[in-house]
Amino acid sequence: MHVDSPEIVLVLLVVFALNYLIGPSFRWLLFLIASLGLYWHLSHGAVPLLVMVGAIGITFVLVREMLLAGSAAKKKALLSSIVILNVGLLCIFKYLGLFRQLTASLGSVMVSDGESSIFPIVAPLGLSFISFKLISYAIDAYRGDVASPSNAGVLLTYGLFFSQVTAGPIQRAQSFFHQLAQPVRFDFENVSDGLKLILWGVFKKAVVADRMAVYVNQVFDHSADQSGMACLVASYCYAIQIYCDFSGYTDVAIGIGKVFGFVFPENFCAPYFANSIGDFWRRWHITLSSWLRDYLYIPLGGSRVPRWRHYLNIGVVFILCGLWHGAGATFVVWGGIHGLYLVIGHATQSIRSRIRECLGLKGTLCAWWQQLITFQLVTFAWIFFRAKDIGDALSINQKILYSGTSDLAWLSERLYEWEFIAGLLAAGVVFLMEGTSGSSRSLVSMNHSSILKRWSIIYALILAITFLGVTDRQDFIYSQF
Repeated sequence: MHVDSPEIVLVLLVVFALNYLIGPSFRWLLFLIASLGLYWHLSHGAVPLLVMVGAIGITFVLVREMLLAGSAAKKKALLSSIVILNVGLLCIFKYLGLFRQLTASLGSVMVSDGESSIFPIVAPLGLSFISFKLISYAIDAYRGDVASPSNAGVLLTYGLFFSQVTAGPIQRAQSFFHQLAQPVRFDFENVSDGLKLILWGVFKKAVVADRMAVYVNQVFDHSADQSGMACLVASYCYAIQIYCDFSGYTDVAIGIGKVFGFVFPENFCAPYFANSIGDFWRRWHITLSSWLRDYLYIPLGGSRVPRWRHYLNIGVVFILCGLWHGAGATFVVWGGIHGLYLVIGHATQSIRSRIRECLGLKGTLCAWWQQLITFQLVTFAWIFFRAKDIGDALSINQKILYSGTSDLAWLSERLYEWEFIAGLLAAGVVFLMEGTSGSSRSLVSMNHSSILKRWSIIYALILAITFLGVTDRQDFIYSQF
């Protein structure tokens, strides 16, 4: 969703005006109409919308039946049906084609080049996010943590809410239902803070992420023709790109919510300043990692099981995390790498603590070293996430390992390209401001600064977006999930 496109801006302005005029009883209807219309527009067709409306409607009916069920066995059966329904949609639209390709590669099915996709339509927009929201709603209802809304329209609004639908954050139903039912009054500070978050998110997307994408795509899409230095630089550029792209979307989504009087959960907290992989996942895509913890990791037993089961639970969670992102071996490997990181981290925690004590490693220098190592590990895993296939990822890593610093001529050429330097400088601004504040709300945290300082930064961001932003705007990376 490009928040600066004319049609999106027009819809948001109309909804903004009506939001403060109508009562809380009809607020859900306003946002439902807006969400359905924007989903139709962004999906370029009715079929994806009908699929998601059907899934949400069926989930609503089954949850109502579950809450009215007299026996525990029937409640569990209905809950299982809801989970199977939503996981089934993910499997059909995202994973069945992969299964067919795998069986074809094993020789059991012959597939021609024209049959690479099992369906003539694309997976519904935001399918992974909507499915997880519906599953968490059903489980929370089963546990008694959330009441079923009075009508299916409220659940439709929750599932398809326009600022969250393509890439989250994955908000819990209870929080959303409560806020949707509350009367809302115009609050200048809230609206101002929301607009600042939107501006910051657009800056990260247009000036940093899309600028980095130019070089990342050149290298990763034609990696066979690239040098080790090009692959090394592109890997770091992709780490910057995916963070500014995804967190930029989140800033826009949270900012839009704030303008309309909603409080959406934080999704990022300076993840590249993490001092371990565990710390990274407490800072990166927070709503997904907390979802996986609450609805998968803990039900599997979490850490309250024998050590081997604990490590197995971690592996299962992160392999499924990789599969949630996409039906490809690269995503599975990416998830598996992070799972392996965490297992090794848990297994060596006491040893590493003793080594630090013996060597006297502590303080700021030690923290910087831990942050540096964590960032290198995360960037290595991003190579698999971005690569076209496993062979391509291995080839890129091989080039980096054997000739990563040999092609200095390529690097010197990039240093004379002002677009590349502008992107890196803009990324430096992002990490400086967010590293200092510890969150994406660095602009909002300046509310108590002088007017001159605040407006100077705001005008600088607007000028940067206008003159340095990539005009051929790319879709948000996580909108494909």
